[in-house]
Amino acid sequence: MRRFVVPRYAALASLFVAGFLLFANGASAQQPHVLNAADGSSSAAFWYLGSGMASCCSDSAAAGVGSYYTMWKVIVQPQPGCTDADSLIWGTSPSNLLGILPSPGTWDAMLFGLRPSYTSPQSSVIYNAQVTVTACGVTSPAFPVFVNTPLVFSEAAQGEYCNAYGCNCNAWPSYVQAGNTYGYGGFYNDSATDILGNSIIRIDLHEEFADWSWYPGTNWSRYMDPPPSGGWLATDWPSQTIWRDYVGACFPGGDPLNPLVESWTTYGTSLVVTGVQTFRAGTAQVNGQGACLAYKNNMSYYSGYAADNIGVTPCSGY
Repeated sequence: MRRFVVPRYAALASLFVAGFLLFANGASAQQPHVLNAADGSSSAAFWYLGSGMASCCSDSAAAGVGSYYTMWKVIVQPQPGCTDADSLIWGTSPSNLLGILPSPGTWDAMLFGLRPSYTSPQSSVIYNAQVTVTACGVTSPAFPVFVNTPLVFSEAAQGEYCNAYGCNCNAWPSYVQAGNTYGYGGFYNDSATDILGNSIIRIDLHEEFADWSWYPGTNWSRYMDPPPSGGWLATDWPSQTIWRDYVGACFPGGDPLNPLVESWTTYGTSLVVTGVQTFRAGTAQVNGQGACLAYKNNMSYYSGYAADNIGVTPCSGY
């Protein structure tokens, strides 16, 4: 009808446009809306901690840092007159970032990440995932979502571990009790940041070892096994943002090791065994789950110290 309006009816045309805009706004008000169930806001951000990680991390809460939520509840505010909750149709865009678990017969659902929003560091939050719901045949505006993840692993310089029991193997009471006091002990201070460069605070994590290889000409394999894969609970971290990876080789005094274990030093030592190490965050269980932090670090045990060279980080996709 608007195409027949001529200039002398400009005032009428203005009224028509105003009426049209008013009608359009009124139609928007009749849409359903997706809301953050926690605070009623119009967006959400939560964590991806690996495939199949439906929940995490009770130990982080026990450590006093709160929980890493990997699922997030949203609710639908239906348009007036729409009372059939069973008619809801949920959708995501892109489909490979988010999963949805609707609660049948209700106006709410749980969101979970299928992968993080980004696999490289970002300078700010960019909501690159969207959720919509169609209620009684009408689709809602997009509800933006950001899926964070532990992303970049870092490691401080190695050092000798000392405490009230002294340095090297005497630093561990359990080794002293077993008589394994000959050798060295040290540590690495490890940390990580998320997509936005924020430090990861206490979270359950684990390390996996593989591909151990004894260096030719040494006989250490007769006296020791390589360190096993294992995990840390969040409560085991020595600080809010650092977990400590202890490394060492300890034996009973007098064993005929070749080469001999020396004091912690980078000089005059021989390579004994090598392997690879992978760190994952989100669970202390070594079960293939958890968000990858560093993929295949190179671990090398020498007769006088242990070295660790960071492999692939970020390591999304592993």
